[in-house]
Order: sequence, then structure tokens, then C-alpha cells
Amino acid sequence: VDAACVGPPFSKALFWLTGVGVLSAIINNPIEADGAALESPPGIIPFPPSPKASASARTGGNLISSLLPPPPPPAPISMALTKYHIVFLFDDRWAVVSRISHEVVQQQDWARKTHGIPRGVARDVHGERLWICS
Repeated sequence: VDAACVGPPFSKALFWLTGVGVLSAIINNPIEADGAALESPPGIIPFPPSPKASASARTGGNLISSLLPPPPPPAPISMALTKYHIVFLFDDRWAVVSRISHEVVQQQDWARKTHGIPRGVARDVHGERLWICS
């Protein structure tokens, strides 16, 4: 649960990491008399696809694989929220997705030889800094 970047002041947004993306919903404050905890139906922010996976999908394959939908991108190891973005840490890269437009803002490969195996990402709530641990 984090402060919502859009909507009425003091509204809270729920972000839940699932197997296909991040579920996001605005929480009613206070909960209405009908018991509805959410302001509207929740939405899914999909995980950004790997540039390597999309490049390999374009370069090869047979007729049957070209007709099938692409497999979903793998789930991230960890995620952290900023005021306007979601930062995902994957096994081979990190990516930043806009909480408003759901588009990839930045994506960077993770150099395992230099930085080691990625373990997690955390946010300092007071300093507004992100820490990627390996």
C-alpha cells in the first residue's frame, strides 16, 4: 500500500505482485457503507518483456511458433514503488514502469560479472532512495 500518485489527496493505492503483473487498485478511505474497499475494479500492470526475448522472437522460429502468442515475461525477483514508478528487478535486468501510463520508462541489463547475482530492491521511505542488493 502506497500513496496514490493520482486521485484525491490522502488516497492509498494497493500494489500486489502476481504471476502476470502487478495488480493495482485505489482503496476507499473510509470504506463505504456497502463494504466496498476498492474505489474501482483493480487493473494489472504487466511485467515489461525482456529486450533479449523480443529480439529472439523476431529472429527465428517456425510457422507454428509464429502463430502462438508469446509466453509471458518471467516474474521479477523484487519490486519497489516510487511516487510515479514501479521498479522491477529481474534476474538479468532492472526496469522502471510508469504507474500512470504503464509504459516502460527505462530498462538496463544487469552485469552479473561486475555486480553479482541480483537479490532484491528496497526503497528508503525517508530519503526516497532505491537500493538494489546483490
